[in-house]
Amino acid sequence: MTAQQAKDCVAWLNGLNRFHNIQPVMVVFTFRGKDYTYYGARYERRETYNERHPAVERGDRVAGAEYFEPCFYLLGRRAAFMQERVRSFGDSVSKYDYNFPGDDGDWYSSCYWEGGTNKEYHPFGRNFMLSRWPHEDLGRRIDHYDAKKRERVKARFEIIS
Repeated sequence: MTAQQAKDCVAWLNGLNRFHNIQPVMVVFTFRGKDYTYYGARYERRETYNERHPAVERGDRVAGAEYFEPCFYLLGRRAAFMQERVRSFGDSVSKYDYNFPGDDGDWYSSCYWEGGTNKEYHPFGRNFMLSRWPHEDLGRRIDHYDAKKRERVKARFEIIS
C-alpha cells in the first residue's frame, strides 16, 4: 500500500458523508522488534450516548449528548500477530491491543475484511479498522473481564501531507 492509496481512501470516506476530520495516515506497529507499516485514514465517527451507557448511568454524561469516536481505516492484510486470538471465559478475544504515544486508550481491531475488492464496501480490498476503547467513559479497560490481560503493542501514526 502507498501514501497515494491513503489519500484515495480519504476521498472515498469523504464521499460517504458519515465521518469527520478524515486525514490520510501511515501507521506503524512495532511487534517484537519488527515494524509493520500500513496506510489508510484516521477519522472520527459521531456517536450519541444512550440511557444505558455506563457514563450516563454514573451521571458523568447525559443521554442524547453527542461525542466523536476516533478510528483508523487501514489498508492491507492484517499481520499474523494481529490475527492471534485467545480463549477467555468461553469467548475468543484478541491477544493484542495497541497503544499510541500520548494516548492512554486501548486501541483494538474492531473489524476487518479479508476478501477481495468490493467496489461499494471495500474498494481497496483487504482492510481493517482500529477503534479506541473509551475506558474513561466505561470505567474499565478493554480486558477488565478477560481471563488474562491482553498484551499491548506499540503503535505510532503520521499524518500524510
